[in-house]
Amino acid sequence: LSAIQDMAAGRLMTEPAQFNSINGIRGLSAILVLFAHTAPGFASVKMGLALLFVLSGFLLSKPFVLASDRIFSATTIHSFIVKRAKRILPMYYLTIFVVYLANFEFDTAARHFLFIEARGHLWAIPQILAFYLLLPFILLVTSLIHKFHRAASVTFLVALIFVWKHYSPFPNLFYNGSYHTPFMLDAFLLGVTASYLQYGIIQSSKKVQAIPAARSAWLSTTALLFTILCIAWSSPVEAPTAIAPLIARFDIKCLLSCIIILFAVNTPKTSYAKIIGNPVFRSIGIVGFSFYLLQGLGIDMVLQFQKEILGHEPLVFRSWVLTFSVLTVTYVISLFTYSYIERRFFGKMLK
Repeated sequence: LSAIQDMAAGRLMTEPAQFNSINGIRGLSAILVLFAHTAPGFASVKMGLALLFVLSGFLLSKPFVLASDRIFSATTIHSFIVKRAKRILPMYYLTIFVVYLANFEFDTAARHFLFIEARGHLWAIPQILAFYLLLPFILLVTSLIHKFHRAASVTFLVALIFVWKHYSPFPNLFYNGSYHTPFMLDAFLLGVTASYLQYGIIQSSKKVQAIPAARSAWLSTTALLFTILCIAWSSPVEAPTAIAPLIARFDIKCLLSCIIILFAVNTPKTSYAKIIGNPVFRSIGIVGFSFYLLQGLGIDMVLQFQKEILGHEPLVFRSWVLTFSVLTVTYVISLFTYSYIERRFFGKMLK
């Protein structure tokens, strides 16, 4: 399976530690989204989606931060849009076919095919696609500013986030079947900002590159504690009174996600990198898009198996038995959909 082969792709890359950590974060975000739907105590956790949105902005901006002239090529922009479409549309349309069209919900399927509507956890897909379309235009401006002054590009992005957050001309752009939701462009832009910070400023700093082993261990411990508290206080554990109002906000979760990502890419070969890039997180991260799309189907399959095959009452919703059953079923299906559908539409090297 291509999914199994791609698990080893890290050692073929120039930065295998970062490859493993990034895929570990991708897997962690997918797991947290599943926890938000099935795990007891995690009903209000939004760290999974925050990590997903921010990581998208971070990774997609990286090549253009490292080589800013690329964005000024029409061929490059066309290639970027085509690759992004190939990356999400085949698997997304297959999901719509299985969930709606195969159940003869033709009108609902048509609205999803045209991105007029996106029900349940699929609401994030039109947001991601819209960001893909806007990113080249954002990078055109940011790259020009970055050529003039590195810090100015970060300042510009922060200002853009503020303006969009408070003065967005599209407050309710997307429809999820029940109500309209805003375009969370600010979440993606935080990821772009983190990419400019990392690859435009931090990576070029000699001081950062020469962190002593003792400080690296301290940074790793701090990163691990920070990540655990961000996830725990996001839902299952009661946050301190002073922090609770902040941690409940999605924009704050996106900011915390930026810090987690920056920790991950700046602590290679540490215990934090090994924990965040562990084989479980990394293996789910490789098939993360399929895993995200198919978890609703996984929930239905587990509940139906419990009822129709075992003859028992359906599992109590929000139980750990349900959560890990769905995780297993969804992962196994995702191995095949990634290998035989997703993987056929993008290049040799995993992005």
